[in-house]
Amino acid sequence: NNFLFILYFLIIGITWVFFIGLGTPITIFSGFFLGNITGTILSLICFSFGSTILYFCLKNFLHNKISKLKIIRNNYILINKIKSNEFNYFLLFKLAGGLKFPLMIQNILPIPFNMKTKNFFLATILGMGPSTFINVSIGKGLRKLSENDNNINFLNIIQKQEIYLPIIGIFVLIFLSFSIKRVFFNDD
Repeated sequence: NNFLFILYFLIIGITWVFFIGLGTPITIFSGFFLGNITGTILSLICFSFGSTILYFCLKNFLHNKISKLKIIRNNYILINKIKSNEFNYFLLFKLAGGLKFPLMIQNILPIPFNMKTKNFFLATILGMGPSTFINVSIGKGLRKLSENDNNINFLNIIQKQEIYLPIIGIFVLIFLSFSIKRVFFNDD
């Protein structure tokens, strides 16, 4: 029974990431029903495989069209710099929360760099780990709150440690994201 639930979760999660590209519903759902560790692992599997399949398909079908865009042609020095160290740049990008771009856009951005699929997969699974764990923790906290509290309201929710600690973690990631963006991706 658990095996089938996990299998369905993985199939639906990977399909969801491929077609819709929103990660938060997957993490909240997995935290609510599977807990922190299992939810984080399964969410990362969904993100990594769904994102990699999308990247692979788009890279093979759209790379030539994207490479011909004026913005890409005019920034060949930056593109070559990133290509020379693609894994580290993309890992940093994912660790910074994708600089707050939606997951779908994060999966499309490496196409002009013709990033190796293996590097894309590894940077995705490693880079999304911290933010995924935080979001899964919120899902777990919501479950715990729903089991223990009959009076659920906004004030009740944000006063619970299981909720406000992951939210603080999100704000820390947002701050780090903007700091990393300012230091490494600034136009100056």
